[in-house]
Amino acid sequence: MYSIEQFIELSPSEAHSEDVLSNEHQLTLNRLGFELVERQRFDESLSATIGLTLNFPDLTERSKNLHKRRKNYSKPQSPKWPQQKV
Repeated sequence: MYSIEQFIELSPSEAHSEDVLSNEHQLTLNRLGFELVERQRFDESLSATIGLTLNFPDLTERSKNLHKRRKNYSKPQSPKWPQQKV
């Protein structure tokens, strides 16, 4: 849990008003509430990061496939002219 100094520095001002700081019970409740919100925010951020990481192999495979297709399109092809009968 954040120290009281960190809580005062990081939390919204209404969470650590003079009334709250003078009431130990309310201060503890506010600190716990702030800690919960911070952890939820961290979990969401972590989940998004993990989601991106898990999709990375799929993106790598897609990139390889696109690169192969590009190579096929960039190969010069000889024009196909109708053959003349001799």
